[in-house]
Amino acid sequence: EFLGADAEYDKAYLKYTKATTFAGRHTVIANLSGAVTVDEDAPYYDQFQLGGLFKLSGLADAQLVGQNMALGELLYYTNLSKSLHVGVGLETGSTWNDRSEAEFDDLLWGGVVFAGLETFMGPVYLAYGYTEGEGSGRLRFALGKTF
Repeated sequence: EFLGADAEYDKAYLKYTKATTFAGRHTVIANLSGAVTVDEDAPYYDQFQLGGLFKLSGLADAQLVGQNMALGELLYYTNLSKSLHVGVGLETGSTWNDRSEAEFDDLLWGGVVFAGLETFMGPVYLAYGYTEGEGSGRLRFALGKTF
């Protein structure tokens, strides 16, 4: 509030990423993220969001919004050439407004198949993601770093 904000609240966000490359061209990436709003009083515009490429890829961008969030991803890709790679991923996660309502059964599961090309403007991705529960599959195009 001392900087002019209308609301005062505390949030915590933790992310762990581990990437392992083997045989020179195969890479596995594990991402785990968790976030909480301490008193669950953040305004809507500053709540945690899921949906979009590599954040439950079958959902629309920011389709899930909540005071608390969990996300897990396991991605594999291989380099077909110096600048072209293809891969697959398994994703799970959800958001909750009340931490006491968060349960393992609430997690949405999905997957993604993607191709990426390194360009002078950064990586370009073409992907298809599907996320269960919300019943959606999406074809995606992205430019720039996404994970």
